[in-house]
Order: sequence, then structure tokens, then C-alpha cells
Amino acid sequence: MDAFVFSDALYNFIFIVFAPKIQSGLLFKNFQDDLLNQTSNKDESINVKQKPRDALMEKINIYMETEVPFIEDSFSIKTMSQSLNVTERQVSTIIKKTYDSNFANFVAKWRLNYIKNMHSSSPEWANFTIEQMAERAGFGSRQTLHKVINRMYNQTPSDFFKEYLK
Repeated sequence: MDAFVFSDALYNFIFIVFAPKIQSGLLFKNFQDDLLNQTSNKDESINVKQKPRDALMEKINIYMETEVPFIEDSFSIKTMSQSLNVTERQVSTIIKKTYDSNFANFVAKWRLNYIKNMHSSSPEWANFTIEQMAERAGFGSRQTLHKVINRMYNQTPSDFFKEYLK
């Protein structure tokens, strides 16, 4: 009888932990990404080194998706590394090797995607000014948003939003 209670509790725990991720597509997206990134058998030695990197990158992505820490303009690599219990160097290295990007650009992309997603899913956001969107996404000001969009896309925020927030 105790084994049945334990297995039932374990099943409920697993369901509670993973059901929201399955519903949001997170687990399936990561599964699909893993399939696309698999190496052939002759590259097995590379794959062994890749596994810890993939695990940390997945941990970073889950953290960014679930905690949405980047909406705070004070969000930093130190904040992320402390939350994930890894070093700043590990975070920096994994972002550089995975996305060929530095931390600031990595966060800026998350913030821009956040604006795009919120604009398309929230009627309230559709009426926000560029300043309001910038502040709510963690940029802090329109000027910071302007610099990021200009650096990354060589556009003004107005042109960027006309193109990407249709």
C-alpha cells in the first residue's frame, strides 16, 4: 500500500512540475532543438563536451522564460549567475559560444522579443508609447532602446516597431 501512495505522489509531483512546461511548448521546443543539434556518431567526443553546455543553456533559457528577470533595468550577469548558482564567467562563455553574442546583446534580444510578444498578446500594450514599452521591458528609457535598436538593426525605434509590431 505504501508503494502505491509513494508512486501516486511521485506521479503528481512530476505532473505539477512538467505540465505547465508541456502546455507552453517549452519541453517540446527543447526536445526539437536537441534533435536538430544532435551530432553523428563520429562526433561523439564533441557531443560529450556539448552536454554540460547544452544543460546550462537550457537552464538559462528556462530562467529567462519563467522568471522574466530582464524586465528589471538593474538585471545583470551577476544577478543571473547568482540565481543559477554558476559563475559569471560560465554565463558569459555559454552565451558567447551558443549565440555568438555578449551578455548585453543577449538580454537586449530577450527584451525586444518581450516587447513583440506583449504587444501582440496584450491589448493594453498595443496602446503603449515607445517610452512605456521601453521602461516595461527593462530598457529603462527610450534612449537606451533607441541605442540598442540602432546598434542591432540599424533602425530607429519607430521604423523597427512599424516593421516588427504589425
